[in-house]
Amino acid sequence: VELEQALASAERVLGEVDAQACRAVAAAEEDVAAAREEAEAAHASAERALAAAKSEAASAQTDQRVVEARAEAAAAAVRAAALDDTPDAAQAGAALEDARAKNAADRAEVTDALDGAAQRKQARVQDAERARADAAAGYDAALQAEQAARAVLEQARQAVTAATAALDVRREQAEHHDPLAAAERVARAQDALAGHPQPALDVSAEAVQAARDALKAAEEALEEAETAVRQQEGALQHVGGQVVRERAQMAREALDDAQRQEAEVTLDYEGWRLLLGTLREVENETGAHLGRALGGAVASRFASLSGGRYQGAALGADLETEGVLTPQGLQDLDRFSEGVKEQLATLLRVSVAEQLGTMLVLDDHLAQTDPGRAQWFRALLQESASSIQVVVLTCRPEDYRAPDDTAPIAATDLSTVIQRRDLKA
Repeated sequence: VELEQALASAERVLGEVDAQACRAVAAAEEDVAAAREEAEAAHASAERALAAAKSEAASAQTDQRVVEARAEAAAAAVRAAALDDTPDAAQAGAALEDARAKNAADRAEVTDALDGAAQRKQARVQDAERARADAAAGYDAALQAEQAARAVLEQARQAVTAATAALDVRREQAEHHDPLAAAERVARAQDALAGHPQPALDVSAEAVQAARDALKAAEEALEEAETAVRQQEGALQHVGGQVVRERAQMAREALDDAQRQEAEVTLDYEGWRLLLGTLREVENETGAHLGRALGGAVASRFASLSGGRYQGAALGADLETEGVLTPQGLQDLDRFSEGVKEQLATLLRVSVAEQLGTMLVLDDHLAQTDPGRAQWFRALLQESASSIQVVVLTCRPEDYRAPDDTAPIAATDLSTVIQRRDLKA
């Protein structure tokens, strides 16, 4: 389910990238259209400026031709007056000089007008050329932006196609997954684990805690992988093409690894927990059975030792003494003397050794016992020595062996075989 959600999120992000790329292409097309209009406007303005400059230059040339025609007419009149020998010849000469001066002034004015018109024409032509160059550069930049936007759109569409194909594959795999068969395999594994004998390993609380720590570490790794997936999803909004596909693939692989690790750790944890519960049940059941098995032997011997005063002892699940059974009921062990406590402890040790068939070692356990009950214990130990080995360490051998005993008892005086050593030497 989490994989489906991650893939759906990736598909949604890729759709957003596709929409953004479409908007970028539309914006680039608008920029191209605006640049084209601006270039056309600049070209038209340059054409109008060029036409105005040409018109102004033509007007200046016309004025120059008029001035030249006037000067030519004045010169002709002067030449005619010179040929005519009349009193008005002096006036004609003066008029000629005036005409020449006016002609020179008109020529200078026309020349200045032509120069100004030429300069203005050159400036307008240069401005028009710059505007045309700027418009052409803007148009080229807009075309490049449009091409780049279309390339991004194509990459985004390819990424969406690849992600959709991968999602279809994952869905097909999910449809072929059989959860009932997997649950049945887990149940068979649990039954097989329950039927196995007690393992040699000690499944303690520390081992369970270690499994829990491993599970926590796996969950943290899964959280990190999910965080990486979310980061990759965020990055999909800024990148496209091959980078998108590679990062999406890496995120899917990380998610698959984290899910496999989580499943393995969960399975191990459930196995350890089941094993721990089974061991605890076996431990409790074994302790209860041992208490019941030893309770009869301890009770009969305790009653014989006390002459019926005590009927036995109540043993707990872990063989702790819960109290002493008397005709008045169960009495707390703390109410009895130290001698009764050590006698009951000795009976319990003898019964455990006989039950297990192991050696029994006693270190003067009857120091607080009166001579009558010590004699009873001597007979008990001699009887138990027929089935188990009994070793007694004591400084009062008469409590365990009477002078007239014929039982095959091996006694060693340790003072004759052990020598004290001076540690300072």
